[in-house]
Amino acid sequence: MTQPYAEPPKSRPGQMTAVMRALPQATGPKVLRIGLVQGGRVIEERVVKQRTHVMVGASEKNMFVINAPGVPATFRLFELVGSDKKRAQYHLNYLDGMTGRIALQSGITDLQTLKSQAHRGPQGTYQVALTEEARGKIVIGDITFLFQFVAPPPVQPKPQLPVSVQSGLSSQIDWRFTIIAAFSFLFHFGAVGMLYSDWMDPEINEEAAIAGLLDSVRNIPPPPPIETPDATTDATTTGTTEVATERYRSLA
Repeated sequence: MTQPYAEPPKSRPGQMTAVMRALPQATGPKVLRIGLVQGGRVIEERVVKQRTHVMVGASEKNMFVINAPGVPATFRLFELVGSDKKRAQYHLNYLDGMTGRIALQSGITDLQTLKSQAHRGPQGTYQVALTEEARGKIVIGDITFLFQFVAPPPVQPKPQLPVSVQSGLSSQIDWRFTIIAAFSFLFHFGAVGMLYSDWMDPEINEEAAIAGLLDSVRNIPPPPPIETPDATTDATTTGTTEVATERYRSLA
């Protein structure tokens, strides 16, 4: 007895795959990817997202700043020819003394061989048209440029704040619990304040207290009379003092 064939469950794409699929894919002509190699090491790499000329030389305004013999301060290595940037075509410009190899539709060819097919520029440059399948390297002294055409990178979405930050702090507060806690706080501390206040103290009759104070003042006994010494007492005291003085003098 044969069992019916059960199809294996389809695996769902991962989260990262879903995010990558959701990103808008850039369309249009390919863009240049250029790497600068010196001493056998890639020291700089750029993807020219905005289709424009690629300038090299000693000037700081260039896209790639290099110091190489025979290269002017500003040299247009890759030139975009055409009025419309989307339909314009890149051309490679090189001078005598530059070497390298380029992979074109006709095959891999070095720059010296392409001189017979290249268009001569006003400053003694050689110009070769490049297709989107072209790739190669250009050697200028001890500096090497590697280039190829790649699909434009996807358009990056604008950075957005998390939903929790956008909604603010008020959305994270439990208002029901907060209101109950606030009323509980007011009730308990209000009750404690009433216990320690003077509202529960007995009332004092101020009129009776003042009347009792007046009665106590009236019952105070009068002060004792002040004794004043008479003339006889003063004379006796004076005579006694004079006798004592004479005795002291006689002894001396």
